[in-house]
Amino acid sequence: MKYALMLVLVCISTLAQGKEYEAYYQDLWCNGEVEVTLSDNSRADCLTEDEAIEVDFAHKWAESIGQALLYAKLTSKTPAVLLIVNEDSADHLARFHNASDGLGIRLYIIHE
Repeated sequence: MKYALMLVLVCISTLAQGKEYEAYYQDLWCNGEVEVTLSDNSRADCLTEDEAIEVDFAHKWAESIGQALLYAKLTSKTPAVLLIVNEDSADHLARFHNASDGLGIRLYIIHE
C-alpha cells in the first residue's frame, strides 16, 4: 500500500508541474495520421505525406533515432524526430545531433 501511495503522489506531482504525455504533443503537432500500425506491428507516432515521425521526450533521444529509422524503412518515407524539450535538454540535443549525423533524420523541436 505504501508503494501505491508513493506512485499516486508522483503522478499528482508530475501533473501539477504541467507536464503532458507524449500523446498530447503528438496530437498537437502532427499534421498527418497518428499512431499508425505498420507491417511489423510497430506503431508510428506520426505519418505525413513524406515523413515517418517519432515523437519523444529529449531524454529518450537515442530510442527516437532507432524508431524513426525503422518507421522510415517500413513506410519508404523520410525519417524524422520531434523531440519534446525543456531548459535541461541541451545535453540530450547534443547527443542526438552527434549520433544521428549522416543518417538523414529530420529534427523538429517542441518545448514543453
